[in-house]
Amino acid sequence: PAGAAAGGRALHAGAEVAGVANLARVELKEGEGEKVSERMEGVLEWFDELQQVDVEGVPPATRAGDGHAPPEGATQFRADEPVKCADQDALLAAAPVVEDGYFRVPQILGEAEG
Repeated sequence: PAGAAAGGRALHAGAEVAGVANLARVELKEGEGEKVSERMEGVLEWFDELQQVDVEGVPPATRAGDGHAPPEGATQFRADEPVKCADQDALLAAAPVVEDGYFRVPQILGEAEG
């Protein structure tokens, strides 16, 4: 039925889609909510279908590639070693607003504290 994704998950073109759009910082024009809701439902249904795939005995993938598992020991990761990062003073000097040694950015969530 319209408005219900697989698994009983229902999306509503109104508040729920508007809430997701707000979190994603996406502005929806008038009438786009229903179209976005339908697309979101399609994505959720696709994920529900993927959940039904039998993966018993399939080894986890460690990389994208040609579909074949790499030979034993072939996957290499870089060493986890500390490295010098950019100079904090130089980064702060490039920022438009700095306060007490931190970047000052506009508040985007919740009410101001204090």
